[in-house]
Amino acid sequence: MNKPPITHIMLDTSCTNEYLESNVDYCLIPMTLEYVRDILRYMDIVARMYKKDDSIYNIEQWDCHARYLCYNDKMETVQDIRGNHPCDVPGGEPILLTADPEFVETVFTRVECQTIQISNLEVWWTAYVKHTNDRVETMHLPKKVLLEIQQRFKPNENHLA
Repeated sequence: MNKPPITHIMLDTSCTNEYLESNVDYCLIPMTLEYVRDILRYMDIVARMYKKDDSIYNIEQWDCHARYLCYNDKMETVQDIRGNHPCDVPGGEPILLTADPEFVETVFTRVECQTIQISNLEVWWTAYVKHTNDRVETMHLPKKVLLEIQQRFKPNENHLA
């Protein structure tokens, strides 16, 4: 059975400011085959580094792929690969999408200092809400989910649907 590629993931977020969480509920990350392969390659590098020195837990690098947003009416029309709406997906589970949900710009929260954190087993994204000290962090995405995303791309496919 030919399954469509997973082109975006949405992840739950947490924030250092408990009152801000309603403005930064999710993180939307576009997925391409190249991006997933890069993350998996870095995970392998971290695994090799950890074997040599177990004090190395993860690597961090600048990454502006992620966009942070609050819950909005458009989410009621978005469905994941299983047909669930984002609010129906259990908390802490990634929301895997086969198309860009095309949210309007106003639902996104402005952020800065965006990074990706990569360990040998999982990855997560972080940022600071623009002009604040409020740090936003996504849930940790397991390596097995990245491998599932990679497998859903056709061998020569590296673009968004």
